[in-house]
Amino acid sequence: MKISTVAIYSKADKNSLHVKIADESYCVGAYDPKDSYLNMKAIISVALATGVDAIHPGYGFLSESYKFARMCEENNICFIGPPAGILKKMSDKGAAKDFVNSCGINVISGTVVAYDALKMKKAAKMLGYPVVIKPINGGGGRGIQVVNNEQGIQNLINGSAKAFHQENVLIEKYISPASHVEVQMIADKNGNVLCLGERDCSVQENNQKLIEESPCAKITTSQREKLFDVCINLLKKIGYVGCGTLEFLLDSNGIFYFMEMNCRLQVEHAVTEMVTGLDLIKMQILIAFGEKLELQQKDIKTTGWAIESRINFGNTKEKNVVSKFDFHKGTDAKFETFLYEGFQVPIFYDALVGKLIVHGKTRLHAIEKLNKALHDIKIEGIETNIDLHKSILNNDVFKAFKHSTKFFDLYYKKKYLSAKERLEMLVDCGSFVEYDSDMFSQDILNFANYKEKLKKAKEITGLNEAVIYGEAAINGISVVVFIMDGNFMMGTMGRVVGEKIKRAFNLATQKHVPVIGVTVSGGARMQEGIFALLQMAKTVAAAKKHNNSGLLYVSIITDPTLGGVSASFASVADIIIAEKNTIFGFSGRRIIEDTTKEQLPEDFQTAEYNMNHGMVDIVAPRDQIKKILCKILNVHERNFYEKNT
Repeated sequence: MKISTVAIYSKADKNSLHVKIADESYCVGAYDPKDSYLNMKAIISVALATGVDAIHPGYGFLSESYKFARMCEENNICFIGPPAGILKKMSDKGAAKDFVNSCGINVISGTVVAYDALKMKKAAKMLGYPVVIKPINGGGGRGIQVVNNEQGIQNLINGSAKAFHQENVLIEKYISPASHVEVQMIADKNGNVLCLGERDCSVQENNQKLIEESPCAKITTSQREKLFDVCINLLKKIGYVGCGTLEFLLDSNGIFYFMEMNCRLQVEHAVTEMVTGLDLIKMQILIAFGEKLELQQKDIKTTGWAIESRINFGNTKEKNVVSKFDFHKGTDAKFETFLYEGFQVPIFYDALVGKLIVHGKTRLHAIEKLNKALHDIKIEGIETNIDLHKSILNNDVFKAFKHSTKFFDLYYKKKYLSAKERLEMLVDCGSFVEYDSDMFSQDILNFANYKEKLKKAKEITGLNEAVIYGEAAINGISVVVFIMDGNFMMGTMGRVVGEKIKRAFNLATQKHVPVIGVTVSGGARMQEGIFALLQMAKTVAAAKKHNNSGLLYVSIITDPTLGGVSASFASVADIIIAEKNTIFGFSGRRIIEDTTKEQLPEDFQTAEYNMNHGMVDIVAPRDQIKKILCKILNVHERNFYEKNT
């Protein structure tokens, strides 16, 4: 398509690549988006002055603004996107969900409430924690908060009000584990609607997509057909025109829940183009000017697998000039970017600086190609997340497509995981059966503020104590697991913690299965005095009885594991695996140095130090622990079977 182009830019983007390659370019305002890219009057003025026929809004800023679309319509300028009426109808997340639900489509339970602490707490309590709180008119994942308790809502009110800027918010039930699936749609002005396939975008950082791929490996052919039919019928009822994306959560039971609709072209549209061979922007433009879709649904074919990595900028003033840029694109890989050598990357906007997309015959083939392409990119002078993408692509959980929307938090963001999050990482989905969840500690010594601390810990974690235990399966092998939670009074060990761990060993001995223990602890619980210290002997005795039965015990040490826990059951395992960078020891570094008056080595009590001194068998990054654990369990199972048959 030979179309003359007029580019607009802010003062920050005066040297951007789109400005250089356009036929004409005009500044519409200062650095702040509200003064430039959100300045509707300035943009329309440029359009009228240059006599443009149409405006393509891209995939950000005003792309879903019904006010801007209406302004275009009023000035006889074609807006390349849905009409203003449709944009207004779908912009309100709450109203959109109600409409979709009225069409017989599953939606996530939720409600729209005023941005008020009492009303939000009441709504969240009715839904049941955890909940997701979203700006009612938000987009791009911005402002979304997962809240686990009433205190979380209060913290949001106190410190994060700037994320919302509006009177109402949408509160929804938090579904986890789940996959984030989006369906690419396109419709013309004659009522013809096509579904162009789905994309999985479950790998996200702060609700912003990092990796997107098509198709989604978790969807069966039957599910896909039903989903596409639902999406097509929905857009027909809406009377939709243009490109759009319907977003769903897919839960562990295979049920789809509608989240929202993006009434625009998305950043990830190139992934769909790779597997369909279609040019979505060309189709957008033709539809905007009244052309009919030439294809029918039966004509839409997808081939192979496409994956996209979103390359983000570190967003620092100190390192924002590209000193070197080089990428040799191949036939099945492309890098869409505005970077060039000498370019000063603006720090005022989205961190995205490029999209690397590859196509392969299979998913693993595509992953290999993307890995190679990431290694081939040379970007110097600015910080990017390229190394992070390499790490994700080599993560066994990702490669096996066993990840969920919590993947990034679990493996790359959160230092301290809850017991339930650790459980999700280690055991087979749906295999865990918890024992004695109703056991709780009592203030037998009448220790100051202990009751209040216990109450607060229960509210924060949703647990009755700092450890959970039960039966589970890991890669199909039966085990008993106990997992400590550092969010419950620093994972300290009192009577109930000791009793539950003892029972875990006894259960495993009875069932003739291995024990997998995950520790995180500040040590014995001082509020329970000598009773807490007695748990050291009790847990070790139970571990010894289990060991005498010829059964395996693997201890997984996470950061920190200290005091009475480190000196008891955590250290008597057959195999001790420590998570990388974990602190593991009895007393804290400062206490030891103050007592001995000696300077300790820099790496003292780290996992690596302990392995070098024979206290730990294996040190591994978090994403490798399950893989290592599976190998150990497989060897033990074979040996145990041979000895007992």
